[in-house]
Amino acid sequence: VQGQPESSRVPASAMTTTEEMKVKLILHCENGSPPYLTPALLATCFPSTSRAVNDHLVFGIAVRDSCVTPVYKPKEKKPRKTKQKNKSNPPSRQGSTVSDGVSSVASMSGAKPTGYTFTGRPLHDDLIIPREYNVLACPSFDLIDDGKSGNNGTKAATATHKELSLVTPRGHQKLTPSLYREVVEKMEAPTSIGLYDEASEENAKRNAKSVERTKLWLEEWTNSSAEMEKVTGHKSKLWAPIVGGADLTLRLDCIENATRQSSVCGVALIGIHHIADRQGRIALLQ
Repeated sequence: VQGQPESSRVPASAMTTTEEMKVKLILHCENGSPPYLTPALLATCFPSTSRAVNDHLVFGIAVRDSCVTPVYKPKEKKPRKTKQKNKSNPPSRQGSTVSDGVSSVASMSGAKPTGYTFTGRPLHDDLIIPREYNVLACPSFDLIDDGKSGNNGTKAATATHKELSLVTPRGHQKLTPSLYREVVEKMEAPTSIGLYDEASEENAKRNAKSVERTKLWLEEWTNSSAEMEKVTGHKSKLWAPIVGGADLTLRLDCIENATRQSSVCGVALIGIHHIADRQGRIALLQ
């Protein structure tokens, strides 16, 4: 991590908690979407047979960008009355078809969504991520950067103990711990970063609250992991998000909580790049 160039834009440094510590670099597009590269470019730039690629490269998928889907309310169509000259004849088949209304697919044609939500999209079949690469799903690569990258007037992500309000291409959308877990499982992501809250280090009170929420959501994930695995038949390896800005005490509190969770296999240091002083970043990582 210390060897990263000053201009590096990798927002989160992730490390496994095995005996042999390894630094993994997350590759993603600037807006958090998957790196869409042709098979030829992937084979040239990131050959799957390379040991460095297998050990240290991770394709990042941000739920805030790749899993936002519209919600439609089926439009009710009133039966249309048809005039019958001969009352003794039963209504024609065509008349009954009109009265039955249109199909669910046709009713969505041209319809405006009533809102948006998050839906898990299979990595390999829908997002077209090759199976031979390491993939990591996360709610966002950085909540503070999300607010800055939006249009003028876009507010940063907000949170309560029950949910996180993410900045998405479709505005602020609420993501609860249970919904996030459901999305990750439907994506069939082999690895994922837990849901986290993040605050600027200028707001000490908000920073401490973000640590409390992150710890709470991690514990909720761990407690429900066994039950979710029985339902879906899939288990995603969990990396614990470590937040707290430049406050070493808060970061260590996050790490200590993560080590108590049996399902945690790695940690992701969120928002290290927001510490302006390079020496400060190095000191914190040490």
